[in-house]
Parts: sequence; C-alpha cells; structure tokens
Amino acid sequence: MYYSRELKSYELDLLFAVALPLLALRVLGRGADAPNRAAGAATFTILLAALAAAPWLSFGAVFPAVATLAWGWLTCWQQRDCCATRRWLAATMVFGLSLAVTVQVALATQAASPRLQLLWRLSLFAPQGGIHLGQVAHALGRYATIPMQYFFIRLWLVATGLAILGLCVWPRPHRPLLAWLFVGPGVAMVGVALAGRYLLGEVRLLLFAAPPLLLAVGAGLVWVGSLGGRAGIGLAMAVAVAVALRWGGIAIAHRLSYRNQPNRYFYYDILHDVDALTAETVALARPGEPVLISVCASRPYLFYGRGRLSAATMCVEPCADFPGVADEFLARIGSGQRAWLLLLDEERDLLAKAIDAAGVAYRERATARGGAVWELTRRQAAPPS
Repeated sequence: MYYSRELKSYELDLLFAVALPLLALRVLGRGADAPNRAAGAATFTILLAALAAAPWLSFGAVFPAVATLAWGWLTCWQQRDCCATRRWLAATMVFGLSLAVTVQVALATQAASPRLQLLWRLSLFAPQGGIHLGQVAHALGRYATIPMQYFFIRLWLVATGLAILGLCVWPRPHRPLLAWLFVGPGVAMVGVALAGRYLLGEVRLLLFAAPPLLLAVGAGLVWVGSLGGRAGIGLAMAVAVAVALRWGGIAIAHRLSYRNQPNRYFYYDILHDVDALTAETVALARPGEPVLISVCASRPYLFYGRGRLSAATMCVEPCADFPGVADEFLARIGSGQRAWLLLLDEERDLLAKAIDAAGVAYRERATARGGAVWELTRRQAAPPS
C-alpha cells in the first residue's frame, strides 16, 4: 500500500527461501557437483553470512532458515560425517545467536507494542483461552491455502492438483526435501503465529512458501505435458507462460490506471503517492497555515515526510481518536483563515461529511496517485432573511 518504490523485506523472504537451501545442498555435498575445498569454504562462508543476516533483514526468512537447518541436521546424522556436523553446528550457532540478539534488540519491543497489536489485530492468530488442536489445524489449513490462492489466483485448485502431482513425480532422492521446504517453514511459522508473534493472514508475509510450490507445480505441469511427447511439454510450458503474462499484464494495467480497491492492495501493490502529496502541500501552504494529515496517510507520511510539514496535525494509524482530532482541527479554522488536508482517496467521503458538519468548505487543490490535497476555509454564515 506504501513504500512501493523501495526494497521490502518480503522480497528478501523469497530470496532467502531460495538461497539457503541451495547453499545448504552445496555445503553438505548434496548438490549436482560436489564443490572442491576452496569453493566449499567460500560457499560455507556465504551460508554463515546469510544465516547471520537473515533475522535482521527479514523476519519471514527465519522460517526457511529453521527448516533448512533442521534438514541439515538430519543429513548430518545420515551421513555420519564429523566435518559436516561441525560445520552445521557452527551454522546453527551463528543463526541462533543472531536470532537471539535480534529478538532482544528489535523483535521483543515490536511484539509488545500496543499500537502494533491494535494495527494487526485482525491478522494476529494468538488464540484466546490457550492453544488447542482445532486452532492448530485451522492455522495449518490457512498456511496451506492462502499462498496457493494468492500465487495462482483463480487457478489455485488446478495448481494444487499439479503441485501434488509434481511432488509425486519429483526425483526420489530430493522428494522429501522439496516437501519439507514447504512443510517445515509452515510448521515453524504456525508455531510462532499461535504464540501471537507473527501475522497469519497477510499473503505478502508468506512469500517464503513460493519456491517449493512453484517447483512442484512446474514439475506437475511438465509431467502432464509429457503425456503428449515433446510437443505436449512445449504446449504446457506455453500455457504457463501465457497465464503468467496475462497476470503480469493485469497487474501492470492496474498500476497504470489507479483504481481504489482496498481489497486488492496486496495483489497489485497500490501506491498512494504521499511523497508527491507532501510536496504539493508544502508548495500550497503558506508559513503558519495549519495542515492536517489524514489517518490513512499518516504512516506513509512518517516515511516520506523527511522533515516537511513538521508542524502538521497527525494521529498515526491505528488511531481511534482521529475523528476527535479532526473535529478539533476543523474547529480551530477561523474566518478568513486557510487550512490544508492531505488525504487518501478512500477517505474522501468520510472526511467530506466531517468537514461539512463542522461548517467548513473544501476544494481540491492538488492530486497525486491515490490521494489529494484539499484547501479548507470557514464557510460564511448565511445572512438572516
């Protein structure tokens, strides 16, 4: 919904979910080519760096990291390789220490924040009255279905069938690993979600589930295509490319022609250009003229404000007191005085009613993607008849 022009942690979730298992396969000698000593040392160093950085760069990366480490310990036990075991012990210790420091420095404070708990109350999955099997089953079911419905939209049932088929036809030696790369992070995430420390419901926070799902669906699609020989495989891949291009085209078209659809924000990553709206407000407002930043614009403004409009009135979302804050702001607008409102499109109707009720007139002076700047003036009382 905002920060859409900056690198986000969600993309890093996906990166770590791909990189960590690949690095682990190389370190433990299970890749396509066993690395030589120098290459093996370099790969191990990269793995350690990735495990140390993951908790600091992306909370979601913790789950594929935990699953990868668990798989590595099983591999070490099967191989009875002392060198591999020592390396994996070092990797586990590096990750564990990094995660412990992250919890103390950042996670514990954030998790205990009343404002964040209020903001994400609909996505927090901590059950009331303790955890029971029904809660666990429900959480696991959500983890299994939400990513499929997001990644494959209307074709998610077809994709689910292809994923199951793809897992069945995946090369036997790596079949358990492919399944574990989806199941393992999910088990870890559900455990944390049930403790009220991770959001189960926001699809962007589950991108680490994408790599194994895409691999399994791709394998299933190729197997179905192979029933028609090489031409069938080519046709299957062409269908996949066509579907991907269509979805990509829809997403691009949605971004190019902004439409206010709050229920589609995280499908199409809608950008409210609060940066441009802030610049417009600075250009329009004279020194000393009061400015109100709407509640939905407040959090993006904290990111894009960069010292501009520092005297503006604002109540950071979530803010149950915003109606009162807005009414008080409107009441302070005197006769002949101008004030300014920076708002997002979805707030237009509600704020217009509040402004009318306060006896204030408004007119739109600037717009940018997803929002506007309104000039506010006190309405003159009608002369007595």
